[in-house]
Amino acid sequence: MATDSSSEIEKKKKQMLSSMGTTTPNNPLGYATTLFRQLFTFGIMIVIGTTMVYSGKVAQANILPTKIKCFPYTNLTPTIDKVDIDINIVKVKPGEVYSTKLDFDQSKNMKIMEEGFLGFLKRMTENKDSGHFYLYACSLYQSAISNNLYMNTAYYNLINSYCSESLILFLLPYFSIFWFIITFAVNLGYITGMWFYNLYLFYSTKTVVNDKTVWQPGESMWSFSNVFKSLFMIFIAFIAWLCVGIGIIVPFMTFTTAVYSILMPMFMEANVKGSGKPYTFSSALLDVFKYKISVIMYIVTYYMITGAYSNFGSTATGVSFIAFIILFFFTNIYKAYKPAAKDTATFGWGKYEQANKECK
Repeated sequence: MATDSSSEIEKKKKQMLSSMGTTTPNNPLGYATTLFRQLFTFGIMIVIGTTMVYSGKVAQANILPTKIKCFPYTNLTPTIDKVDIDINIVKVKPGEVYSTKLDFDQSKNMKIMEEGFLGFLKRMTENKDSGHFYLYACSLYQSAISNNLYMNTAYYNLINSYCSESLILFLLPYFSIFWFIITFAVNLGYITGMWFYNLYLFYSTKTVVNDKTVWQPGESMWSFSNVFKSLFMIFIAFIAWLCVGIGIIVPFMTFTTAVYSILMPMFMEANVKGSGKPYTFSSALLDVFKYKISVIMYIVTYYMITGAYSNFGSTATGVSFIAFIILFFFTNIYKAYKPAAKDTATFGWGKYEQANKECK
């Protein structure tokens, strides 16, 4: 009987809570956990989105080493035109647009490349003790990176030209995995092809000049005296590809090439036109929380209100919504940021024309 009475009491309690619109029990821990997880994920998306926005500006400047015949793969410096590059584009009202004007200094970024992984590969081939295998392996990596950077530059320049910064920041990161899969697949096929194509490098001639190795094209692989040697070399390369290439080396190179090509634009540096103030990826990330604060606050508020409904019921949701209304009308946290005199943004913005690059 006592058990039946307890069950009846619980049923009555649930009916009362249901009639009051508060069937969901208080769950502060669940609310905090869910909100933290959502904000953490949102933060990661902002970092990815900022990477895509900044990569678009780097792609427009066309300073990434996309040509295998140019620096940092060789000593030939490419000629890159100057174009107007805008970031932090804010439309305050019709006809009133502000943006930060950037200038990517070619010599500064060439030095960054030289001190990085691509410079390391070049130094490996130029070392006085370098041999044909080093030339082959480093050239394989260089070709893969050059090809991947070429694809990324075309892709990021495309979205930079046709998508707004807000769209790139808050929506495109959710689809970025598809581009990574595409580049991974292309890299896989490209590196496999270059695995065999680059065998001609084993016929290169080596000369040491001033303690540096200079490589010159050698005899043709398919000259009469080299035919059987070349066929045997291809056979050995095929066995190596079957044993360790397709299962270990090629996937490793494919993955690292894709990741390196994604991260490389983040290390490129610019200057703000007019002031000469340095502008880097970290500068762009900080500016997101300034120029896009209104969009960020709308999304965070959505997380808070929906979380309140799921964990505390409709009453708490109503209170949260009232708080949002008060903050919306009586504070500036939901209003678009308008650049001030202290900011790097100035009036007007240019086109999205990509800089022309030549390697002669």
